[in-house]
Amino acid sequence: MLNENLENKTYPDWDNVILQLCQGDKGIANIRMQRQDIEAMMSLHGTDREEVIEMMFQALEEQVNGVEPAQEN
Repeated sequence: MLNENLENKTYPDWDNVILQLCQGDKGIANIRMQRQDIEAMMSLHGTDREEVIEMMFQALEEQVNGVEPAQEN
C-alpha cells in the first residue's frame, strides 16, 4: 500500500531542509521542508531532490517579489 511508505521516519543524519533568502544579514523569507515530505514528493511526482528544492526556491522568490505562486492545473 502506498501510504505505508509515507509514514513518519527518523533519520540518523538530517531530517529537514531550510532555505532562507537574505538581504545583507537580514533574513527576509524562509521555507522549511521535512525530509520525508521531500521523499514523498519525489516518489509521488517522479521528480528528483534538485527539482523539489528548486520549487522551494521559486516559491521564496515569488513571496519576496509579491507574485502569487504558480499553481498546476
